Amino acid sequence: MARQYSEAINAFKRISVPNSTQHSFLAASHAQLDDAAAASHVAAVLKQDPAFTVGDYLATLHYNRESDLEHHREGLLKAGLPE
Repeated sequence: MARQYSEAINAFKRISVPNSTQHSFLAASHAQLDDAAAASHVAAVLKQDPAFTVGDYLATLHYNRESDLEHHREGLLKAGLPE
């Protein structure tokens, strides 16, 4: 939520086997950078969780600021994850 997408991507690269949540953060970060790599993370999310939707996923997260939640939502949708 600090909008430091490259730094977030580098941090997530240290995870050897990312789960669908981690792939969704990667997808959103790449999408915010207009990086085509977002597509591979979207595919990984949907492979691990075929029923994934942005709405259901965001309902599990807790943000102090509504603007942070909305920003994350925008990144996920920009990446191409289903609403």
